[in-house]
Amino acid sequence: DFSFPGMVLYDSMKRSIKPILLVALIGLLLFFFFRSLDFSQVGAHITGTKIRWLWTMFLFMPLQYYFRSLRWRLLLGKEKVSLGDVFSSTSLGFAFNYLLPGRIGEWLRAYLLGRKGGLSTSYTFATVVLERLLDLGATVFLAGLFFPFRKSLMGSFSSEPTVLTLISKGSLLAFLFLLSIAIFLFFLYRGGERSLALWTRWVHRFCPARWAKPLAETGERFLQGVISFFGNPHKGAILFHSLMVWVFIAASYWVGLWDFALTMKPFAIIPYVVALLAGSSIPTPGMVGGFEALSQLALTGLYGMEANKAAAATILFHFSLIFATFLTALPFFFREGGGLFRLALRRGEERP
Repeated sequence: DFSFPGMVLYDSMKRSIKPILLVALIGLLLFFFFRSLDFSQVGAHITGTKIRWLWTMFLFMPLQYYFRSLRWRLLLGKEKVSLGDVFSSTSLGFAFNYLLPGRIGEWLRAYLLGRKGGLSTSYTFATVVLERLLDLGATVFLAGLFFPFRKSLMGSFSSEPTVLTLISKGSLLAFLFLLSIAIFLFFLYRGGERSLALWTRWVHRFCPARWAKPLAETGERFLQGVISFFGNPHKGAILFHSLMVWVFIAASYWVGLWDFALTMKPFAIIPYVVALLAGSSIPTPGMVGGFEALSQLALTGLYGMEANKAAAATILFHFSLIFATFLTALPFFFREGGGLFRLALRRGEERP
């Protein structure tokens, strides 16, 4: 029964079930992370590690967001949007991704930049979706550079073949997914107004009335974002900035592992970054659970690191990642005001 009382009951049940499922998912992932650890040894590794290189993450994080901001500004194609506004919106968005579930920070940064630059939130959010596809593309590209040379790069480690195979197959699936999305977006671009008319007709035919109009408008803004990308004269620079984002991410972990007596050729860090991308794609607050489970699996399975030491490295990496993000975003949070948190929470409650 989808009458008004039925919809109220449906929404109420959905909102109560989502937190339960989220907590269950986090618990399951953390169970896999902690199940075979000796907590005294993990603590000894954490307290006994001399932090010399892990601090570079606090340098690499602003650089990563700088290249993200350059890319996003080019994707928007709006010269009137200042780089400073793009950087602040990006930093705050990622900080809120670590605070709240469901990637609320992605919507928040689109909203903030739209408000500052006089742009539609739907349009800016469409470019955020394109950004995420570019992130996936850059990671798949790096994985493509790694796998032809994986034997020489990983030969000095006692890698588990199943883990490396899992990551290679995952990268192949990601490539096929990305290729299909790219083809789909290209046909959307070529279809232009016809694509928009088809989407609008489909939405009004199959979706409830209260969702049809906003979904149609969102589709229109998303198509504008797709057209903006394919017609963008700066595609080469956009792709370069995407690659630089992940070069700095990879460099931060490559250097950080030196503190745990794990050195390798630079390209050997790529499968670890691929594993972290898979873990961070699970929409838990602060990537809790997914980051831990996939990081530990990669460090032990790819590089032969002892499990307790791998857990200590993972915990310190995760703490440094979140703290560096908050430190980067902190000045902008004070500038924007505490209302941001209430806005993000309200948006999370309104999401279907």
